[in-house]
Amino acid sequence: MAIQTISVTPTTGINQTKSANISAWAYNRGDWTINVKNASGQIVESWIVKNENELKEKWTPDKNLPNGTYTITVDLVTKDGFKVTTTPKQVTVLQQP
Repeated sequence: MAIQTISVTPTTGINQTKSANISAWAYNRGDWTINVKNASGQIVESWIVKNENELKEKWTPDKNLPNGTYTITVDLVTKDGFKVTTTPKQVTVLQQP
């Protein structure tokens, strides 16, 4: 198993003032890809963190992103080319009026 742990907190009420903290730890360094998908499975945001064995990121949704449930997944590609995708974590976006 390349990825030892993954955590996304908080999972509800995410908005411009309340980010989702994404953290993960792997046995070896690699390139991480964080994907945020809407309920239809379309990627609404994605970014890469290169050559790390620990991931500590924040996701703050765009102010125009509609309220709803989104899925966060993290892919890790190790230096030897092994790819792992985490189990999807759901978050709820609730924009401030």
